[in-house]
Amino acid sequence: MRRLRALPIQLRITLGSLLVAGIVLAGVAALMAFQIRATTAASEQTLAESDLDPFLSDLQNNPDETPDKPASGILVAIRSESDGFLLNTLPDELQAHLADRDLHDRDFVQAIVPDRDSEAPTRRVTSGGITYIVVEQHISTHEGQFTLWAARSTTSGDLTISALDRSLVVGLVVAFLAFGAAAWILSSLSFGLFADWLSRHC
Repeated sequence: MRRLRALPIQLRITLGSLLVAGIVLAGVAALMAFQIRATTAASEQTLAESDLDPFLSDLQNNPDETPDKPASGILVAIRSESDGFLLNTLPDELQAHLADRDLHDRDFVQAIVPDRDSEAPTRRVTSGGITYIVVEQHISTHEGQFTLWAARSTTSGDLTISALDRSLVVGLVVAFLAFGAAAWILSSLSFGLFADWLSRHC
């Protein structure tokens, strides 16, 4: 404390301003990072659900027909309780996870997607070094019980988040330095004007 009091008052004002700015900027950065991650997760979940919708509709309307194959790159799987997998375009490692009926597998983690009202259980699954958002649905027809999955890789979203994080860090550093420089200049100008006023009136 004594060392701080020994510093020039302009420097003390600048340091105090930087402390306040650092707290505010850090809070804003944390909020932005959380919001970006939540939005990205929600987007990936919505895409996975949209991949699953046509197969749900097809099973409801034509449960006795073999499901059509999806377009290239669409990761879905349909398993009949009696006949096993009717359709599966999932990577082998991911299929091994989903074939396990234990939904509390240690590799399954509930996705953090705030403010979503979705009936489909959504999980983040890490398999083969890749993380997926996996949406699961169950349907009952006169042909039996079916479980459907749709998966979306988070690789693209993770790369976007990493790039945004880097940009956010650079922006915070620049803003912090600019705020410090502005605080120093303003405090110096204020004391210069105050000293000038004293010299004229005293």
